[in-house]
Amino acid sequence: DLAEASVRLAGWDTWNLVRVDQLARFLRPKLEAARTPAEKIKILNTWILKDHVVFTNLSAPDVQLSFLPYVFSQDAGNCVGYTTLYLALGQRLGLPLHGVLIPGHAFVRWEDGTFRRNIEPMFRGTEVGNAYYRASPHQLRNRTPREVLSVVLSNAAALSLRFGNYESAREECEVALRLDPSNAAARNNYVLCMLHASLDERERIDTLLEELRTRSPDDAEPWLLQSSIHAAFNEHDEALQAAHEAVRREESDRTRGWRARCYARLGQLDRAKNDLQRLENAEPFGDLRLELRVRDNPAGAVQSITQSLATAGHDRLRRITRAAEVLLEIREPAQALVVLDMGREHSERSLKDEFIQTGGVAAPDMLTREGARRRWHLVRAKALHAEGRKSEARAALATAKKHGHGGRLTLEVERLLESR
Repeated sequence: DLAEASVRLAGWDTWNLVRVDQLARFLRPKLEAARTPAEKIKILNTWILKDHVVFTNLSAPDVQLSFLPYVFSQDAGNCVGYTTLYLALGQRLGLPLHGVLIPGHAFVRWEDGTFRRNIEPMFRGTEVGNAYYRASPHQLRNRTPREVLSVVLSNAAALSLRFGNYESAREECEVALRLDPSNAAARNNYVLCMLHASLDERERIDTLLEELRTRSPDDAEPWLLQSSIHAAFNEHDEALQAAHEAVRREESDRTRGWRARCYARLGQLDRAKNDLQRLENAEPFGDLRLELRVRDNPAGAVQSITQSLATAGHDRLRRITRAAEVLLEIREPAQALVVLDMGREHSERSLKDEFIQTGGVAAPDMLTREGARRRWHLVRAKALHAEGRKSEARAALATAKKHGHGGRLTLEVERLLESR
């Protein structure tokens, strides 16, 4: 039972199963009166998606909308959340519904041997042909409930990672991989768990990355992950080589944008700017554009940031923090502290403040902003330590932890402050 398994494995209250059962009992007579599969699908679409908010996978007010309890409590969900609900009802009502999982997306298919139709939750259940998805026949196959449940759990792991709950994320990844060993997202998240939970897991991380590359030799994702791991260990030449491999497999904004970051960290600013100019949408890389200006002219960092913040939205604290990190890299801690003070007002908010402001409803990018506040305090702790202000650095670390565990950066700052 997909609904029961997803609720129990995630430790949620089983009253959510009652909601599924109630909806199934309500729909049963309506579906029995319908004469054709198309009529049955129309009834399902009407009662499942009517007046509900639907988000694409991982772009909702966070990935919790992959989970049935949140779909019910917030009358909103992403593609995984609604696919799970369709399939849970299908199991209870004896309907030939199947989940289809392609990279970054999930949808439902009715297939009974004589009638076949894709049901796209992003379009209110409208029929969408396979050609629309631009995926291989293997990716567009019907999936088992175990495979769908594996995706639910890998999304749970992604949420745990964003909260800094690395042990929970690791456990969720392990269960997801037992259910479906081919779940690439779960393997990627598992590597990130290893990276952020300890400073001493390098050998195991390298083994897992080798497995990912072997399983998906033509996929850019393992190479992007490999590059980010090298960058985390300050192996910037190796990070750039892995970024080249990612771009070779997939020429996109995300691969070129990441390679531009690698170029910047090696001081190859012209090449970084060239990659930035080739992006279709450079807006998500505002912090990188600012980083390039700071590296070009460290003495003018404050002026560069002031100009950059004029076009910044929710990522203003991220831009400030990255500029400060660059100044620390080039041994300008005093200047870094001046820059960080430009973000003090934004750093003093909290996740609790945001929940109160939104009436207890998760707002888009809420966890991203909380992570930016946590990182601001951690970078400030490093700058204060570099200036010899160790008691203030410890206080900044303590404040950072109030915003959640920052993973590897938290561990690095803790080790730094413990050193003599």
